[in-house]
Amino acid sequence: MTVQPNWALPETLQLLAASGDAELVVEIIDLFKSDTARRLLLLREALVHKDGARVKQEAHAIKGSAIQVGADSLAVLCQRIELEAPATSCPELEPLVRQAEADFEDLCRAEAIVR
Repeated sequence: MTVQPNWALPETLQLLAASGDAELVVEIIDLFKSDTARRLLLLREALVHKDGARVKQEAHAIKGSAIQVGADSLAVLCQRIELEAPATSCPELEPLVRQAEADFEDLCRAEAIVR
């Protein structure tokens, strides 16, 4: 079962769009999407190579970006990965990483509908 992602454009970005900078908001969201897609690949690679430090680093970076654009569900997942990485073997993190990847795909679909 996939939980619907919790995504809403943060108030600061809503205000920016309302003040005439909608194109900048679109650019920020597009940058989030491309950067997060790349970082999820790096996270997956770190998991495969059993590199817990890199898993933690990539999860932390994704979490920060997700918070900035209002992708709260992805941020929560990445926080769990980040916190569990030092004490958990990489194979045990696989379900959380898979869930983060699926959540990101859902977020991208939701964002496309909102546009």
